[in-house]
Amino acid sequence: MTTCSVLRCGENGTAAFLLSPPDQAIIETIVCASHKAALDDGADWNWDPDGDLLLMGADAHPRLSEWGTEEGIDAWRGQTLCLDLRRDGVTVDIVRVWISSEDAIGLGEWLTALGRSKGAESA
Repeated sequence: MTTCSVLRCGENGTAAFLLSPPDQAIIETIVCASHKAALDDGADWNWDPDGDLLLMGADAHPRLSEWGTEEGIDAWRGQTLCLDLRRDGVTVDIVRVWISSEDAIGLGEWLTALGRSKGAESA
């Protein structure tokens, strides 16, 4: 019998869970009934390619929920970037990092290109 692919779960895997987008080649893993129900209900998850495991619950990477900037007296040099990280809808951390104006422009360009490439893949 195959064990559930979720990290730390020792239950028997009884259901397939689709990891790939529906319009691409099928990549799936086997999970137990309780994890399948949670996944079907929209639980957060990440794939760990190093361990060939599904990460859920406290093991899942937090999601970026909100972001913004804080300007101080040194705003001419850059700004503080604030990232609200959540897991299962609950804030787990608020990260604040100072980012130079030059790096902010570079990050913005990279995120724009990433969004465009992902949009082109799904179109």
